[in-house]
Amino acid sequence: MGLEPYSLAIIFAENMGHFASKNLRVDATDIDKSNLFGKIIADGIYPEEQVKRIPKEIEYLFNQVTNDGQLFRKVEGRMSNVKCRRLNV
Repeated sequence: MGLEPYSLAIIFAENMGHFASKNLRVDATDIDKSNLFGKIIADGIYPEEQVKRIPKEIEYLFNQVTNDGQLFRKVEGRMSNVKCRRLNV
């Protein structure tokens, strides 16, 4: 699971305003049977190549977690409205 759910949640929240965005919820789904995507979203740790793909306007919401600049973690709080689950349509 990539950064798309967070990117959407952030872009919506920043354009809706503080009070309106409190009611925003993004449901991220995947068909991956390993259920690893749930852990990835919960941990919020992504490799540098994925973080480079997000819009520059929201890059500040990801902090570097390794000295070599290879891993980034999402900033807590701003993205708590993203929920993940497995779904196979």
